[in-house]
Amino acid sequence: MTEDITIAPPRTWEELRTEVQRRTDAQVYPMTGARGEDVRIILGRIDSLDDDAWGRSWSAMAREWFERGQALEATDRKAAADAFIMAWRYGSFGAWPSATSPEKRKSLQVGLDAFARYGRLQAQPIERIEVRFEGGVIPILLQLPSIDGPAPVMLSLGGLDSFKEYVAERYGPVYMKHKIGWVGLDAPNTGETKLLPRPGVEKAYSAVIDYLLTRKDVDASRIGLQGVSMGGYWATRFAFAEPKRLKLAVNWAGPLDAAWAPRQIRGALSSKEYLFGLPAALLAQSGWSSLAELVERQQELSIVTMGLVDKPTPQRMLIVNGLKDSLVPASDTMLLLQHGTPKSAWINPEGIHLARSAEWNDERIKQQIIMPWIVDAMAA
Repeated sequence: MTEDITIAPPRTWEELRTEVQRRTDAQVYPMTGARGEDVRIILGRIDSLDDDAWGRSWSAMAREWFERGQALEATDRKAAADAFIMAWRYGSFGAWPSATSPEKRKSLQVGLDAFARYGRLQAQPIERIEVRFEGGVIPILLQLPSIDGPAPVMLSLGGLDSFKEYVAERYGPVYMKHKIGWVGLDAPNTGETKLLPRPGVEKAYSAVIDYLLTRKDVDASRIGLQGVSMGGYWATRFAFAEPKRLKLAVNWAGPLDAAWAPRQIRGALSSKEYLFGLPAALLAQSGWSSLAELVERQQELSIVTMGLVDKPTPQRMLIVNGLKDSLVPASDTMLLLQHGTPKSAWINPEGIHLARSAEWNDERIKQQIIMPWIVDAMAA
């Protein structure tokens, strides 16, 4: 393979610093939950696009918050938990969008250690479980509400750069508010899940259902699935693999077919809609050896190429995205609606990726569109 892949230059360091601070101040992904004053300090210690400099500065702030959590743990569990989740946010963002350098990997580990402390301090502790299957081990996070009888459970898949801990922080409390338990999952070859995204990887996620069915505190008839962005793709693949054991599924802006076409991938690699580092993150997640191979072979993931598009999915399935998404073409959203089992959809005409717009941010979409649909589908 000799094709050269030409992509637009990334943001300069000054441009990136300005954009990270802007997204922090506006509280938009991926900066949700970060504090403006902390981020100014972190960015002030960096003077280039060097990955190790990035990871080193974010992990330093993460350690400060981790130490605060340790100091508070014996006297104020709530304040300690809040400190640990801040340490998770900064540590994980030091590895964003993927842990591709030594200092980024160290930063991620600080974040993971902090999240484990946070999970243990919850009223209903967050369990970390390693589920075994024929191809290895898949780590999951599990939290169940305190209710009489077995609980409904949502399997929730992170995306290319939002791991199961992000799912736990951002979606877990919303599920729990509605008395729905949840399982946080990494998409293949992201976070702690070291499974190449190749045919058959769905078996790992089916093994998670197998595990849940061994638990008396889980309602086997009410297991659902949600995936966001890249996780939306894998949620759809998983929905095709488990149309009967899954009661419902949600694809929130997942790529399916046109998004994997060479021309679209070339455009996405240059998109400024993504904050930074998309080429390296996609390459690391895909397992391909070069951007040229990525562009040529990623279309093998198309649900049309794989012969899945007309296969059955769970009885209830929701598709959410924006018509102006530069990363996932609107035609991918429509594809699922035009094939296979009938589905529901919420499409924002002004929305970019994840259906975000000036009027609709991630939180509003989750709270007002997706969760009411999940609650209704679980009760059906």
